[in-house]
Amino acid sequence: MDTTKTKVNYYHITLNNKEVINSILQNGLYCDEEGNIFVFENKSIKSNITGRTNYVSDLIANGQLGYKNFVMFEIDSEGITGQLLPDNVAEISARHQWIAKQPIIEPKYINYFGKYKTVIKAMF
Repeated sequence: MDTTKTKVNYYHITLNNKEVINSILQNGLYCDEEGNIFVFENKSIKSNITGRTNYVSDLIANGQLGYKNFVMFEIDSEGITGQLLPDNVAEISARHQWIAKQPIIEPKYINYFGKYKTVIKAMF
């Protein structure tokens, strides 16, 4: 029986702000006042109706956070040490969104993934 665990990388979005980016890379990603760190799997979601595809990152950045420009960090799953719970959102991307219940994700598990502009295609 194969017991190897598939490595999963998670992602986190924030504003395109040099101070915030540097702080995350140097100090890690800290939880909010409720002990939550929001992460997601950056999958593409295709509409069965229109055939159009959007990335989870664009849906979160635009629909939930209101960001037109954002940066993304890739998080090694080894850095997720707390409980990983499904995020309670109603969007089509909900099954790919998670809450890490822990005080911090250490900087050694975080990589700058890139700077993006949201690109949203009508799904229906």
